[in-house]
Amino acid sequence: IAVAAQLGEEDCATLAGGCISPQPAHLEQIRALVQVLRQQIYRLRTGGGISEEILWARPVATDREPVAAVCSRPPYRALAVGLQEVDWRHLESLLLKQGFALQAVETCREAGRVFATEPPDAVIAAADLPDGSGTLLTHYLRTQERGDDPVVVLVGDAAAEGPGAPPATEPWPGCDADARFAAPIDWAALAQGLPALRERRRSAPGVLCVTSDDEEAAGMGALLRGAGYRVRRCRDPRRFAREVLTSEPELVLIDLPPAGDAAGELLRWLRSDKRCAGVPVILLATETIEDGEALPAPAIDAALTERATKPVAAQSLLSRVAARIEHSRALKHLFAESGRQVSSPAMRAPAAPA
Repeated sequence: IAVAAQLGEEDCATLAGGCISPQPAHLEQIRALVQVLRQQIYRLRTGGGISEEILWARPVATDREPVAAVCSRPPYRALAVGLQEVDWRHLESLLLKQGFALQAVETCREAGRVFATEPPDAVIAAADLPDGSGTLLTHYLRTQERGDDPVVVLVGDAAAEGPGAPPATEPWPGCDADARFAAPIDWAALAQGLPALRERRRSAPGVLCVTSDDEEAAGMGALLRGAGYRVRRCRDPRRFAREVLTSEPELVLIDLPPAGDAAGELLRWLRSDKRCAGVPVILLATETIEDGEALPAPAIDAALTERATKPVAAQSLLSRVAARIEHSRALKHLFAESGRQVSSPAMRAPAAPA
């Protein structure tokens, strides 16, 4: 830390002395150095050891050549939660090669404070944590604003994992994580897979599944995730509004008991809020719809709401989901193009004569 800080002081003194004309790149170099120093000090405070990455070689500065940066600022942030018996220096080096700066905390509570300030780009969490589990931590993250953006990878063995456990690199059933690695953990493979997982999550269409049945939720979640969708589950209909507004799904899948009018209430709220009135909905119902029978009042808009009778075959459900999302995207594109044409000077109506 002292050596890196001294190098930074020499760079600043060179700029302040007027030997080099200051450029915006110089400020970025200094900011990158400060960030690395903060990371190393934090690592020492948490007992993780110091990384030698800050002592990268740099060319000698001349009067005509700007001082090279001690390091470049990693574009992404990775948060490690509750990892034990880890070679922090090795893990930090692997993540830096993939563009991720590493930050470490021990508990769910500490991770929650990080989520509240600015969600990281990736979360690597242990399956079992001192004050919770990786699955619960993932669900909590997904309920936060922008909580659908970070990639979440769970490592270790789940306490409830049984003989029918999924293979490595797949999340546990019903979990909102993107991948999991069972022990022994291949940290190199984990680090190399983070950029692809992040890109897949950012580009994947989001689906919100509203159901109180754990078995149904696990089945639909596994099916949709396997098809490349980003899935969030809403267990309690009373949290539907918050889930929709925080996750901004491209489709809502509702599977609620036929008793009462819970699905109708959710649809009425959805169609009444201009922020999400255009989100397509698929209603899963147990009763058969007779020919000519009218759909419930909130579901009469056939362009946005579809009703399917259970049980629904897996391929049929995937086809319906894909068709609804593509139809919604086409409508948005059409309206956007129409708006641009109307707002262009050539398409405006001529002014009335004086």
